[in-house]
Amino acid sequence: MTEDDLLYLAPRLGAVRLSAGQMLFRAGEPSDNLWIVRSGRIALTRDSDVGKKIELAQYGPGESIGDFDLVSGSARSATATATVDSELLVFPAPPASLDSLEADRPDVASRIYLRCYAMLSARLTTVRSLIIQNAPWVKGLRRITQVDPATGLYNADFFAETASAAKGKRAALLMLKPLHLKELNDQHGHDAGDAAMSVIANALRIYVRDRRGGTAYRFRSNETALLLTDVDRAEAEACLRFIREHLENLDLFLCPPQPPFRTPFVGVLALYPEDGDDLLALKETLADAVARFYREGRDPLGR
Repeated sequence: MTEDDLLYLAPRLGAVRLSAGQMLFRAGEPSDNLWIVRSGRIALTRDSDVGKKIELAQYGPGESIGDFDLVSGSARSATATATVDSELLVFPAPPASLDSLEADRPDVASRIYLRCYAMLSARLTTVRSLIIQNAPWVKGLRRITQVDPATGLYNADFFAETASAAKGKRAALLMLKPLHLKELNDQHGHDAGDAAMSVIANALRIYVRDRRGGTAYRFRSNETALLLTDVDRAEAEACLRFIREHLENLDLFLCPPQPPFRTPFVGVLALYPEDGDDLLALKETLADAVARFYREGRDPLGR
């Protein structure tokens, strides 16, 4: 708001004093004003289906009440009551209204709306962030949708979210695929193949844990990947060689007295942003390379 805006608006503010327990507005009333708490505290409540009051929020000095309802033109969705003696500013002070303000000074009214929208956007972003971080059911839902149920590794959906948040950060994407896992499935059934993938997943989890950096994923079928941060090409290649050799020495069957089942792995890598400035595109490029090595039966270590 400009200084001229504030000089214009100042006479259109009013003061409201409430005693503890006094109501500011009731749910269902028209939304003609917004309030700013100067002192005291205001509680926002709603009646439940069984008549019990549910407290939705409390507002203290410097906080605004009713801005969303005022801008949207909706009726009050809750009841506001002073919990202690309180003083508030009201805008616009009756009998003025936003409609009369729009007719008198549309430029000022537009800036008020813009400021209200910006405040609401920031508030919604904060609420969304708090929900994502703290709500157990949201964490559970995210885990269900972003984790491969068979191995516990993160899936392609989580990788897509990671990729969008990795802008400007150096990373290496390593993709690994066992070459002969189909033989294990053919001989002992898909349960054996699922168990083998669990062994592989556990090895990848231990690797990123011990390295203290990185994330392990399972993509299509038996395609796994590691996203490692803050590595150069030489370190990424060393990581790929190490984890590939480790996986190739694992017994993926674990069913004595049956002989151990071991298989070579295709291993490919790309650096971000050196090899491409889009992690999702690099992922698809590596997947194509893995498929090509797999089809052609070439030496299963590629860059």
